Amino acid sequence: MRHHIAVMLGIVTIQACACDKPPAGSRSFSQSVSATRSLRERADSELIAHLQHLSPPLTGDTIHLYSAERDSADAMHGKAISSDDRRFFRAFYDDVPSDDDIFAIGYTTLAPGFTAYVLRVPSKYSSSAIALFVRNEKNNYWLPPATVADAFGDEGWSFSQDAWLVDHDRDGDRDLIQRRIDDDNGRQVGDTLQWTFWQEAFDHFGWVAKLKDARARQVFVNRRR
Repeated sequence: MRHHIAVMLGIVTIQACACDKPPAGSRSFSQSVSATRSLRERADSELIAHLQHLSPPLTGDTIHLYSAERDSADAMHGKAISSDDRRFFRAFYDDVPSDDDIFAIGYTTLAPGFTAYVLRVPSKYSSSAIALFVRNEKNNYWLPPATVADAFGDEGWSFSQDAWLVDHDRDGDRDLIQRRIDDDNGRQVGDTLQWTFWQEAFDHFGWVAKLKDARARQVFVNRRR
């Protein structure tokens, strides 16, 4: 009886293996995933090389980011990326036209193993926004982009938002400070200054807090252009 059962189990095992075996000439799922990952990493490497060729490393304890769309001489104006590189960004900007609309500004280290690429990107009316595209260098993937600065207006109302990348809590990682000013027909109606700290364990900027310390506020108010 045991002999018959062993034989039957052997037949089932052979049949199961035969069913699982991929057709002759086909690639296994793991091979396909590996090939796809290899292509993605190669494409990322080319994109990164192009961005670093177009724009300089951003250094210093405090990096000031702001909208400089109309000033071609300003470092925050950036340099237009190629049409081939633009394809990478189409998933994030649905209305991206065919002309120059995405500009490389620079790149910097946010935290060990995380590089932030700073780009000027499409906003409501034009390419006035400044966005961070952060790459996890350890695991080879991109984080969702974060718009950190912008400036535009409509019918008497306007706003401008500047950003600073600075290690505000002195933990070795760059945090995000943002100041936004709203204006209505020449009258200032809003002025906020907030701090968002970099949360390395979760690959993104964490909670947001208003800067209430008078000395800390004054540092960034004075840094405004």
